[in-house]
Amino acid sequence: MDVFVSYDAKRSLRAESILHSGDGPDGLLLGHKRGPRFVIEEILPTLPGFFSSRDALAACERHLQNRVLGFFTFRPGNRKRNKLLAPITYGKLYMEVTGDGTRDPSLASYIVEFEEEFFLTPIPLVK
Repeated sequence: MDVFVSYDAKRSLRAESILHSGDGPDGLLLGHKRGPRFVIEEILPTLPGFFSSRDALAACERHLQNRVLGFFTFRPGNRKRNKLLAPITYGKLYMEVTGDGTRDPSLASYIVEFEEEFFLTPIPLVK
């Protein structure tokens, strides 16, 4: 299992980093799965903390025709990680983005897994 981030999605993440001086928003990762690969095609900035409620996330997924592959944040923390460790996000991506707006941001990706409890497992990015 791995993650491919399209040129357009990388460009959008860098733009968010530039606009917010490296401290960009939280948001959704949109795209599709091809075999074991997650293909991130675009990003959608959201309010801090990704979603206001589980119902709102479910409605957004329906509206976006199940293209929500996961979540990204420029400001990682335990509170955000813990919010994602839930049944509604099982199998989704979580990406931490770091950068200062002067170059392409660094990306660390994880998948929400479950085995007696929810946890994050790192998955590699395709270069």
